Amino acid sequence: MTPFCAAGDLDEVMTGRKFGPVEAVDVLCQLAGGASFLHGSGYLHRDLKPSNVFAVEADRYVIGDFGSVVPLNAQGYAQSLTQHSLLYRPPEVVTTRRSYRESDIYQLGVILFQLLGGQLPYEETETG
Repeated sequence: MTPFCAAGDLDEVMTGRKFGPVEAVDVLCQLAGGASFLHGSGYLHRDLKPSNVFAVEADRYVIGDFGSVVPLNAQGYAQSLTQHSLLYRPPEVVTTRRSYRESDIYQLGVILFQLLGGQLPYEETETG
């Protein structure tokens, strides 16, 4: 169960303030710890993005929205027809519809880029 997060999600937090490099890496380490727990338990999140990261306190963040979590198969990936946010979708998921542990890590990298730079690493906007 995710605790009540009165401070909102990371999207809301990022609109109100900037993160320094140390803070950004600290947030990423917290999220990576959560992703590592999921991966070690044989699951993928597949939809890591700021709106699915919740601020428990000013300096403590947790992963939420587990509706997209799926088990890894024996080959180390999850095949799925469901689509998640295009802005955070890794290239291999777009082309093969397969999600890997590395797919979650890619999404963490996009979040880190946003924390450090205040914007996405590309100029595209989501259309579908």
